[in-house]
Amino acid sequence: MSYVIIDIKFYYAQKMKKSSRVSVEWIPLLGIPEQKYGKTCAYLVMRYMKDIIADKDLEFATTWKTKQGLRYTLEQIDEVRAEWAKQVLMFKV
Repeated sequence: MSYVIIDIKFYYAQKMKKSSRVSVEWIPLLGIPEQKYGKTCAYLVMRYMKDIIADKDLEFATTWKTKQGLRYTLEQIDEVRAEWAKQVLMFKV
């Protein structure tokens, strides 16, 4: 059987397949921390992701809405730097 016929069968199988996906509702978050220090963008994002993951109740949007204007302290950014460095050094050959 030629690859073209296989590809056509695959295309029609995917086209006829019923979608069981649920549409995603994007919610704009208020209170996203501002970058205070000039070269900490990546660490700021990692710290923000850490806070999202740590939220066991999935109330992140509500929690951060009340924290408008919040900025991470240098100590909080340094905590992420230390965690990142520890992980990177584990892979050092």
